Amino acid sequence: MIRAYRLGQQYVLRDAFDVSCRTETAAEVRAGAYDRMVTEVSEYIDWISQGVVAVYEEERESWPAGQANSRNAKVRELLASPGNDLDAAEATLGYRLRGRHIAVVVWVDQHGTNQDQLSRFTKATRALAERVHSTGPPLLVGVDGATAWGAVRTRSRV
Repeated sequence: MIRAYRLGQQYVLRDAFDVSCRTETAAEVRAGAYDRMVTEVSEYIDWISQGVVAVYEEERESWPAGQANSRNAKVRELLASPGNDLDAAEATLGYRLRGRHIAVVVWVDQHGTNQDQLSRFTKATRALAERVHSTGPPLLVGVDGATAWGAVRTRSRV
């Protein structure tokens, strides 16, 4: 999007310069007008680009949260009524449900934390998955800021 604005800026300024060169006006007047156009267009492009970046950052930050909410809802749905369509559930979760799994519950002392621990839990669960020779990435969903549930798919009994 920003690239499109910059290309538009380039096109408008090139066209304005061409028109100003064909106009019978003193060179210093044309130069002043062109300088003003460059300043105004550049300020506008900077302003709109900052707005585009702000919206992009906001969306980028909310996307993982929406994805996590979808995963959490699907796991809770599966636990509440196990007769769900496994193919659809696997697609939503990005995790293979068929086969043997090790259940995982990870937590921290709620009194000792003031931040979301999901990235810490993910790292620990991935380490466990490697240790038990998991057949794919683990499934992990946050329960609250201090607890997460998960599953690690494995070939054999551990």
